[in-house]
Amino acid sequence: MKDFTAPLSDTLGIAAICKRGDPRDAIVSHFHAIILAVAALKRLNINKQLYTPLNLASMIPAMGQGAIMVQYRLNDHKILDLVHLIHDKDTEICINSEKTIISKLAIGCRIPIGIYAKIKKKNKIWIKTIVGSINGSTIIRSEGKSQVSEAQKLCDKQVQKLIDQGAKKILQSS
Repeated sequence: MKDFTAPLSDTLGIAAICKRGDPRDAIVSHFHAIILAVAALKRLNINKQLYTPLNLASMIPAMGQGAIMVQYRLNDHKILDLVHLIHDKDTEICINSEKTIISKLAIGCRIPIGIYAKIKKKNKIWIKTIVGSINGSTIIRSEGKSQVSEAQKLCDKQVQKLIDQGAKKILQSS
């Protein structure tokens, strides 16, 4: 879902969000290097010896990275019956939380942002966000956790923390 930012059309809906794959980025190198999503490398069955996953503490992924969404035509109810078994509620909650923060900040594709939500033990959601200026001179971070039932409030707090640290200024300068 990393590359899915546009709203759905009036005729399409989300039928399922599959369990999220490894959200980390990886450096793929020998002499030159490229950074790719680990989930994509695994889905392509790329030899693990050819890449090194980056730690989530040092490289927060893009919104939705590692997740796959199944779209359907709104009038095609048979598809819903077919895909409900692959839907993962925890991934849906995490992706929706990431999308909420991106949406409230009105961040487009031009702003460097990393955001990752994960549901941990005891029904807690953890969200980590990093926003940077285009030239890299300003970087702001926000991290928080709450009960899954309070995910929306956590998103609001994260947005406010980022705004308090200067997110609006970064957005205006892009």
